[in-house]
Amino acid sequence: MPLDKINVGTIVAGHLATLRDYGTQRRSAVDVFVFFIVPVVLAGLTVWSGVHVRATAVNALLAAFSIFVGLLFNVLIMVLTFLQTTQGSPDDRSLVIRKQLLREITANLSFAILVALMLVAVAIISLVRTENDNDPIHAPEAFVLIAGSATFVLTLLMILRRMYALLLNEFDRHKLNRAA
Repeated sequence: MPLDKINVGTIVAGHLATLRDYGTQRRSAVDVFVFFIVPVVLAGLTVWSGVHVRATAVNALLAAFSIFVGLLFNVLIMVLTFLQTTQGSPDDRSLVIRKQLLREITANLSFAILVALMLVAVAIISLVRTENDNDPIHAPEAFVLIAGSATFVLTLLMILRRMYALLLNEFDRHKLNRAA
């Protein structure tokens, strides 16, 4: 089916699967709240309070998210390289941790790229609908840009934390000195 080629449901599901409590292995309500509800509430309060997002700010967001898409694709290639060098015994605990972190980072990176692409599309639409650079964009587009930007930043922070854990795991795995 042609639409299967652009179906991003598995990306969203993969990202949602990473929002879990590692002790119970069940979805974490706190994580869902922080990564999805907080950005929506923040955007709602911002738009409701009358803060205007100007077209010049949208131009900056458009440029930033366009650059992020390219950079995040490169980070995905780096994750693939890490995965290709993952060899060893399935009983090796550090190897199991490495593979789990790589799987989660891949899901989170893919979701971040998806969010950034959506924000690029919304930014373009809002700029087309705005007549002047000093005019505020329409409230629905402002809401999506604010909520999406907050979701994107939170997801990047999660990716950063997981990449940090992966690298610390690599230090332990190769018996390198972490004190440096």
